[in-house]
Amino acid sequence: MESSAPRSPSLVAEVLPWSRVHTISFATFAAGAALEAYVYALSYVAVSWAPVPRAFLPLLAIWSPLWILSGGVLSGVIADRLGRRTSLYVNYALYISGAVLLSIASSFAVLLSSLSLLLFAAGGEYNSILTASHELFPRTHRAKALALGLNFANAGGIVVALLSWSASRVAVAATAGAAAVILLALRLRVPESVMWLERRSGPGRAALELRRYGSEPASPVSPPPSTGAPSSALRFVAFSAMGWSYTATFTMVSLALGPYFMPTATDLLILVASAAAFASGLLGFLFDRAGRRLPLVVSSSASFVLLALLVSLGSSSASLFWPTFAALNASLNVFWLLEDVLKSEAWPVSSRGTLTALVRASSLMAVLPIVYLSSYLSLDDYLALSLGAASVGLVASIIWYRWGVETGRGSSVLIWDRRTR
Repeated sequence: MESSAPRSPSLVAEVLPWSRVHTISFATFAAGAALEAYVYALSYVAVSWAPVPRAFLPLLAIWSPLWILSGGVLSGVIADRLGRRTSLYVNYALYISGAVLLSIASSFAVLLSSLSLLLFAAGGEYNSILTASHELFPRTHRAKALALGLNFANAGGIVVALLSWSASRVAVAATAGAAAVILLALRLRVPESVMWLERRSGPGRAALELRRYGSEPASPVSPPPSTGAPSSALRFVAFSAMGWSYTATFTMVSLALGPYFMPTATDLLILVASAAAFASGLLGFLFDRAGRRLPLVVSSSASFVLLALLVSLGSSSASLFWPTFAALNASLNVFWLLEDVLKSEAWPVSSRGTLTALVRASSLMAVLPIVYLSSYLSLDDYLALSLGAASVGLVASIIWYRWGVETGRGSSVLIWDRRTR
């Protein structure tokens, strides 16, 4: 393990005051999260664009997680080996290619092919955002900046739902392609991670990159304290369980519920879910102060209780279904933001991209059989299974509260490079 001198560029980078570079990075990552969610939700809306036999609906349900996780793993490896910026070239080339193919898709096979390109790019870009954010933003703002940026993913779902009502397939696909071109131009203005450069090329190269930030630390720089940290195995299992719980619950309740049981309300379900989630994401302003452990337990508990209420309602009360559905998606969103921040910050710099991707991939891979098989259940059994998925997140949050460490409240992300066990 490499030690960090008191004036190492890595330490300086995370105590810099907020600057223009941070603002550009935030805007780019927020727009990238929105595009990722736009593509993810698009795969569920696209079922109406080409004749799809009912037997193939489960395939569409697992198509998104499958390609998202594949893109994330490749991007994570590239980010650790070649740099946080390098993977973006592949991601955006796939975005643009997939958007062009989607605009001309007239068959089920071409539709799936175009979605696979878009989803692969989306998974890679999302993993890049998670990896780079902790190393680019100042420590007093990084959780807030990442959470608020990721929250724009909900805006992507809102845009998909609105466009699917009022625009053609070509317009929806062209929106994704145009957004990818604009984001590529913005991402070229985001510097490389100083922390990654210092570990790959030494402090000299990292110090040169640090000049691009255009600011100086407002206070003396000191190394983060060593900390007794949970084992890598505990972190991996806890984070994977949280990610699996969120992905399974969100996919079943917010996305697949429409195509499976309420096909005429699919767009409305996505719109309500995305709007409620976006509103709750404003709580991200508190993430740097509130920490991670207790809010994870609170948000996962709220999600479990609200989903239990939704299960008890079943199809008997439409008037109570929609407010409960909205509140559930709000609490799920807070849980998602917290667990995404946590699972991408608690790793050493040299392996952050790969380990973050592997945690996400393990969660998504485990979701696939559940989502696939759930399409053959009745509505009541389907909702009961989603409740079981939500309970896994609650248990994992309690485990982290008991045996994890607090990573919020301005703590350095470099503590994971200095862990004592």
